[in-house]
Amino acid sequence: MDTKEDQAVGIRVLCAYMECSDEVQKLIKDLITEVLLSSESDSDEKQMAVFSIADALFPNPYNGDHGIGLLESETDAAKENAELLEIISCMDAQEASFSERLRTLMEEQGVTQQELADAVGLRQSAIANILGRNCRPQKRTVKKIAEAMGVAPKELWPSFTL
Repeated sequence: MDTKEDQAVGIRVLCAYMECSDEVQKLIKDLITEVLLSSESDSDEKQMAVFSIADALFPNPYNGDHGIGLLESETDAAKENAELLEIISCMDAQEASFSERLRTLMEEQGVTQQELADAVGLRQSAIANILGRNCRPQKRTVKKIAEAMGVAPKELWPSFTL
């Protein structure tokens, strides 16, 4: 680290990490190894992982809880930028369509959330969050889900590109 300020930031981050529960520490380690250090992750995925780690370590300024909700974040951003509102609306529609298509496909194939989670390497709660639209899946997650369901990614997310 170059400066005392950089060192202070590093110490603050380390202290916050050490105060986390074992479960949160494991999630942070997983984000570091599976996303930040992965050659398969693109810059957007890495940036989102850094944001997720920051959310886990430091309370948000809105309510003092850890993290900031996707809806809260998007709503605030859209207030500042009309173009962003259009992008968010488009993403929201795509996410809704994806969730609907995945739920229908799971019902048609008789696949449970736990079975899909096992096939993709996620927890059942992650699949529930995706279906409930509490989180937006990364591209590689969409690809893994499509492979597990035996369909092309575009069948689940029509604008999907890699």
